[in-house]
Amino acid sequence: MISRIERFLMYPASRAARLQAAQTGLPSHVVQDVVATADDGLHLRGLLYGTERCTEEAAPLVIFFPGNGGHRLHRLPTAMGLLSLGCAVLHFDYRGYGDNPGVTSEPSLHADALAVWKYATQHLEIPAERIVLFGESLGGAVATRLAVRAGTPPAAVVLNGTFASMVETAAWHYPYLPIRWVLRDRWPSIDYVPQVTSSLLQFHGTADDIVPLDHGRALFEAAPTHCRRGQPKSFVPLDGYGHNNITLATMRPELSRFLMRIGLAGDRLQEASDGQQLRSGCVSDL
Repeated sequence: MISRIERFLMYPASRAARLQAAQTGLPSHVVQDVVATADDGLHLRGLLYGTERCTEEAAPLVIFFPGNGGHRLHRLPTAMGLLSLGCAVLHFDYRGYGDNPGVTSEPSLHADALAVWKYATQHLEIPAERIVLFGESLGGAVATRLAVRAGTPPAAVVLNGTFASMVETAAWHYPYLPIRWVLRDRWPSIDYVPQVTSSLLQFHGTADDIVPLDHGRALFEAAPTHCRRGQPKSFVPLDGYGHNNITLATMRPELSRFLMRIGLAGDRLQEASDGQQLRSGCVSDL
């Protein structure tokens, strides 16, 4: 009973009978349906945006891990925003979400993330140094663990509104319940992030009442100060923003700057920025 309640609260999956690329209204050369297979044999459906960019030497591939609500068609604005930065975008629904079968849990989401990573690196043949893991909220926990467990680390990890530990954030919401003793899916990102050697960019709304700002900062502070290539980590507090109203457009200036700084600016982003000074915003480089 407790595990059922936990899954209902933690993974309020949006289901759909069938989701297809054609439903985006975009032409097939912009977005296509893709399928990855997890180690347990479960097939995961997703979308690949900007297929032709996978063969561009300078273009990054963003693997997008969403939060715990909605399905992949709901993230179309985010995908299009990343596409406008010159990135290819790979976005799979988790098992139990959208039109994907299966039961959602912490171990199964990690298995899904590994399946998506294998699809990107083996099927699409994208080298790890061109891959950016982008996770929002729960997806940030998925991305953080994958960055450590993928084998070859990705070039970068971008987090938005991500908690340090699901247990601590849940206990903050329900201080009178024995959360620390009964929660099965604990998502201890703060235990994984010290091992992340990729470039790190983290966003967090200062008015976030789902994952408090200090929970996000705790995660950031536990990460190494510099990545394996010597670049400093960056934390971007977004003044006045909450948990669910940070759009790609809000993050775009800092994300553009970040991609250029780590050498993953595709030709389209570089051309768009020529002659322009991207605003620096309020970035704290440590």
